[in-house]
Amino acid sequence: MAVTVDAAALEEARRRFREDYTFYPERCLKIVTKAGETVPFRLKRPQERLARGLMAQRDAGLPQRAVILKSRQVGFSTLAQGLMIQRATQTANHHALIVAQDTKTVGSIFRMGRRMWRNLPADVKPPLVGDRNGRGEAFMHFGEPSRMLRAQGMAGLDSLIEVGSAREVDAGRGITPHSLHLSEVAFWRSSEKMLALKNAVPDVPGSLILEESTANGHNWFREDWHAAVAGESGYLAIFTPWFEEDEYRIPFPDAQARESFEASIGHGKYGEDEPELERLIAERVREWEAEWGDEPLTDEQLRVRVLEHLAWRRRTIASRCEGDVDKFHQEYPSTPDEAFLSTGRRVFPAKHVGVILKRCEETDPVVPSLERPGPVRGGFVATETRLVRVAHGGTLEVPTAVKWVPARDLDGPAPWKLWQLPDPGDEDAQPKRPPGRYIAGVDVMSGEEDEEGTLARHAISMIDHRTLRQVAEYDSQDDPDTLAIEALKAALFFHHAIIAVEITGGWGIPVVNRLAREYRYPRLFRRTPADRRMVDPSQRLGWSTDVATKPLMEARGVELVREGQDGVVSRELAAQMLTYIRNERGKSKPEPGKLSDRLMAWLIAQVVATIAPVPTRDVHSSSSSTAGATVRATVGDG
Repeated sequence: MAVTVDAAALEEARRRFREDYTFYPERCLKIVTKAGETVPFRLKRPQERLARGLMAQRDAGLPQRAVILKSRQVGFSTLAQGLMIQRATQTANHHALIVAQDTKTVGSIFRMGRRMWRNLPADVKPPLVGDRNGRGEAFMHFGEPSRMLRAQGMAGLDSLIEVGSAREVDAGRGITPHSLHLSEVAFWRSSEKMLALKNAVPDVPGSLILEESTANGHNWFREDWHAAVAGESGYLAIFTPWFEEDEYRIPFPDAQARESFEASIGHGKYGEDEPELERLIAERVREWEAEWGDEPLTDEQLRVRVLEHLAWRRRTIASRCEGDVDKFHQEYPSTPDEAFLSTGRRVFPAKHVGVILKRCEETDPVVPSLERPGPVRGGFVATETRLVRVAHGGTLEVPTAVKWVPARDLDGPAPWKLWQLPDPGDEDAQPKRPPGRYIAGVDVMSGEEDEEGTLARHAISMIDHRTLRQVAEYDSQDDPDTLAIEALKAALFFHHAIIAVEITGGWGIPVVNRLAREYRYPRLFRRTPADRRMVDPSQRLGWSTDVATKPLMEARGVELVREGQDGVVSRELAAQMLTYIRNERGKSKPEPGKLSDRLMAWLIAQVVATIAPVPTRDVHSSSSSTAGATVRATVGDG
């Protein structure tokens, strides 16, 4: 008796195997558990959320795109590899490309993919034409196994999965992948290759790009994440907190143990964040119940779950994170902001810098608005000048008074941000309020690129000497002469501010010499060595960042940040705090590809504020001599 096959049902099943990202994994894919068992791949809720989101994009006629911010052990990398296997084994002429951060990860991803293919059911398992697992690159080619038939043009499925490292894959070789998985992109050396690969994928509904990573400070991955959250890039933003993983709980042996733990919430060395986490976990669990249509937990059941998660958190901080709460935040973030704030061996505590970044959303927003206008862009223009004689009998026109001009009225670039005009003082106030006093920290770029090709920049940070609040900021790559005149004009505008120019490595010496010898500015910072007889006074001009002063600068900066007295209003400056780290040798420096120019300028100004007295008399002077008015302080030999 013949068996009747329902052609429509068969075609529907084939479609689901080809296109349904929630149907295929459990029926076709096998994974290895933490216990070493090979089991069907049942999607966790975060994985299913990603799968559904991608299918919704495709069904809406959009390219499938997602940025995934990972916590540990959630399984997004496993799902990404499963999607590559599904698409390459069920669709003809499909090219799937996975790019990892290093060669070790390439091998791990390839072995996972090969295991998935090896365990596929026979009716959805295409023949393997060839494969390779080499250093830094690997591939699996599916299609007609017969060389003779292939030579006759019958290639079969003819689909390919390639795995390569970010260092090895040539993004400019003309490849056109249909599916692209970019793994741990926050740890790539730069974003250039990532951008080239993403642009190689055709912008059509059937294409797929998955960009996933754990956080690594404020770099290009964070920018991509925020663009996705804001709806600007067309990418899904997928994140799951650590407490969405049901395994991250420790049951209590009895009610007494649970009550004892509950009484300790918010106390002890790991308890600072616990009250807020209590609220957050409860809120999110209720949201997930509504999202998935689960039967709601009773209030008592929810309370038990929250406490079990918090108990797991305490034990994990102690046993897996060396007792360091920041390390827990890095590995197991509760929110996206926490993930980005808690990565790296930072000099400045991420928790406190997070407060500054939140403040800067108001003082220096990415997109200004009527409610949050941010600083005014512009520059300083001389209104009065004087002629001074310079070497070889020439003369130089030097500003003696300046005005602020907003960017719209400037003829050239607008390198300054201005948050606050100088305080004019009030003679009639009771008590009398003297004019504001200010300090300009000047960081001079070295002119050299780092290993990532990042060219340094000049920066000037102007702070209020009394309140330590940042009032203006300059950033450019102009020549040293331009930097000197900009520092002079800003200092004149801010009531003859102290100018402290960083001279380490010799790059700032032309700037400070021009200010002293040609512009004859009287209020330059000058180092005072222990033995004044041993050093020519002209060689002591400027600030030296060295083994004696750098720890002083960093300690002062950390103290201000910790106490909330930093006065930082610049978003770029706050971001540089997050990417200023200590390497394995304990040396502090910016992360590869990052800068610290604004941070160094701010630190110089803040330290000078502690060692230079606030003037009590009128500092305005037209004297051409720097001898009597130069600011001195003992900070080491420089």
